Amino acid sequence: MGLRHLISLKELKIRDCPKLRSIPNNSLPSSLDFIHISNCPLLKKKGLGKYGQNWARIAPNACIQMDNEVILCDQA
Repeated sequence: MGLRHLISLKELKIRDCPKLRSIPNNSLPSSLDFIHISNCPLLKKKGLGKYGQNWARIAPNACIQMDNEVILCDQA
């Protein structure tokens, strides 16, 4: 199944996942407003930081914060 089918999910917090390497494109629901990621060093190392992978493909409508730094927020 996957998280993509949780169509009412508004906020996602991913914390303390030292082995998490990636988040597949289109794997999260479009209902997400906020994603907070902290202490996931391999995500940063793999290029999911500010200048890495295209966050718009992962979570097209969400504000994304990684380790207290706003990575993307297109909401008005």
